Amino acid sequence: MKKSKLIDLLKSFNNLEIKDLSIYINQVYYKDEAHAYKMFTYLYKQYPQFLEKNTEKTKVYKKIFANKTYDENKLSKIMSELTKNIEDFIITIFSKNNELSNKIQLLNYYNQRNLTKHYLQTEKEILKLQTETPISIQQGLLSYQFEFIRLINRIKTDVRNPNYQIIFDNISIFCETQKLRWHNLNFTSMLPELKTTIINEDTVSIYYELHCKIRTLFLENNDTYLKEIIQYLKENKINLDKIERDEIYFY
Repeated sequence: MKKSKLIDLLKSFNNLEIKDLSIYINQVYYKDEAHAYKMFTYLYKQYPQFLEKNTEKTKVYKKIFANKTYDENKLSKIMSELTKNIEDFIITIFSKNNELSNKIQLLNYYNQRNLTKHYLQTEKEILKLQTETPISIQQGLLSYQFEFIRLINRIKTDVRNPNYQIIFDNISIFCETQKLRWHNLNFTSMLPELKTTIINEDTVSIYYELHCKIRTLFLENNDTYLKEIIQYLKENKINLDKIERDEIYFY
C-alpha cells in the first residue's frame, strides 16, 4: 500500500491540511458503517511517515475486518472509495481559494435556472472581483467565461441584437497576452508592427511593454535594461499573478 495513490495523496498534505481532511472525512461518512472511514482513521495515525510495516495491505485489512480472511478485491474497492473522497477534498480546498471561479459557476447556475435577481447580484460581485484579481492565465480564461455567460443571458431578452464583439475582444486579449508570454519563453523576437495590431487594452499593453524590455535585454545583454524592467514593474504597480511575476524575474 505504501506506493499506492492513496498514500501518495495523504503524504502530500501538510499538518494543517491533514487535519482539515480529517474533519472533511468525518463529515462524509457515517462512522459506524463506513469501511473507508475506518481505513482513514488508521492511516491518519500513520501520518506523516507511513512506515511500510504499518501500511502493509494485510495489516490495514485486519484493522477494518478484524476476524475475516484477507480479500484483495474488497480492500482495493475501499482504497478507491477513500481516494476519490480525498480527491473531492482537494477540489474543495482549491475551489475555496478561487472566489472568482466560484462566483462564475454560481452565475451560470442562476442564468440556467432563470433566477434573475440572484444573477444580477452575482454579476455585480464578479465585476468588482475582476478589479481585485491579479492578472494571470486563469484570470483571462475566467473573464472570457464570464462574458460568455453574460452574452447567453442577454440573448434571452434581446435575441435580435446580441453583442458578440465583447466576446471576441475578450478572447483576443487573452490570446495576445499569452502569445507574448510564450514567445518570451522561447526567447524569440516579435514583429515590430505587433503593437499596431493588438487591441488597445491595459492587460495587453502590460505584456507588450514587458516583452519589448525583456527582448532588448536578451539581444543587447546590457543589465541597464534589467533595471528598467524592475523599475517598470515598481512604477506601474502591475497587478500580476505571483507565478507570472516570478516568471518575469526568472527571465
